[in-house]
Amino acid sequence: MTCKSVWDVRQRYRGRGLLCNLESPKDSFDTEPRPAAASGRRSASRVRSIAAALLLPAMSMAQLVPDPPKASITLYHGLEVATPGQWSDLSVPMEPSAWHAGRPDGPMATDAQLKSVLGSLGALAIGARCKGVSSGPTFYSWAFELAVPAVTSMSREGALGFRKGWRSTSGDTLTLYDQGSIQAWSIPDKVAAANARYYPPGVEPDFLGLLAPQGFGAGGSLVPGTSLNLRFRVVSNGLAPSCVDVHNGMVIMSTEKLFPALPPPGSGPSI
Repeated sequence: MTCKSVWDVRQRYRGRGLLCNLESPKDSFDTEPRPAAASGRRSASRVRSIAAALLLPAMSMAQLVPDPPKASITLYHGLEVATPGQWSDLSVPMEPSAWHAGRPDGPMATDAQLKSVLGSLGALAIGARCKGVSSGPTFYSWAFELAVPAVTSMSREGALGFRKGWRSTSGDTLTLYDQGSIQAWSIPDKVAAANARYYPPGVEPDFLGLLAPQGFGAGGSLVPGTSLNLRFRVVSNGLAPSCVDVHNGMVIMSTEKLFPALPPPGSGPSI
């Protein structure tokens, strides 16, 4: 191949990025990367590097932002209370149709709400509207008494006993009786009104009951499809008139803590 023909070939293939290999015995042509394509790849690589540099801080910031807190859920189940002094034996099903959401008269709970509460139980209270009567400086209490779920293994202090973990929804002392039941006593209206800010929506200050200990229902004893068995009664005070609403007993479950966390000033221990 003459120099002129080589020059012609180089001119012909320059636009295609092909160069003449004069040392090849067959005068073949090597295909080398086009300068324009190589430049394009370098530009694309730089763009990817810049994008990665911008993306990493954004990802780090996203990891630092906490998830929004889950909304609390409180469920209510109504109970019929027997005549004062008589025991009621009831079974409360862990089914959505047995519970109201948000308020005692709220809409029926959904399956998701029930599972959420049972999966993250912050409080479970069993009680009824029951208040004592004030007469001058004297206050005549009534009591809500619970025997089932079991409230045994209580410590003793003379005539009074306290079950570690169980406490009154009023924050007041608990009284133990030999048959293994436990009582929460009503408190004066002024104290009850002061505690009302701790009560869930729709629950009146005269609601009196027992609050289950932390961890109650763990181990699969409270899951959808099971039941909560109860044995309870309202204990009357012979010196005071009837002060119980037999149609407003309740079981309350919530994903958050409810009722006073500590006993009111001047009262005894609650555990």
